Amino acid sequence: MKKILLLDDNKELCTLMTAMFRELGDHDISCFNSYAEMVALKSHQINFDVAFLDVNLGVNVPSGIDAFDWLINSGYKGRIIFFTGHARSYPLLKKSMEYPNVRLLEKPADIEKIQAQLDD
Repeated sequence: MKKILLLDDNKELCTLMTAMFRELGDHDISCFNSYAEMVALKSHQINFDVAFLDVNLGVNVPSGIDAFDWLINSGYKGRIIFFTGHARSYPLLKKSMEYPNVRLLEKPADIEKIQAQLDD
């Protein structure tokens, strides 16, 4: 069982991905729809194995990049996967690819690609 953090501003997508993760195994999933919800966690609560962060969380709000920075600065040691529906030329997506050891998953992702991210 993996502990999964999922951050996406689209509540329906969060629900769908939570169901998909549960189909893939007996995973413990915590889904957040905003940066503010996620940062309400205490540092001892960020012991996730993998974090899936939407790059763009909306207009004039902190982004997935901000979420990444907060996780790292809070001592997070798990894997981080950015996911997005934007083209690779999107400025936030370009910024996300500057970080070492970060992966990218494009929306919509098929179940095999998601499973591969969990298995690595």
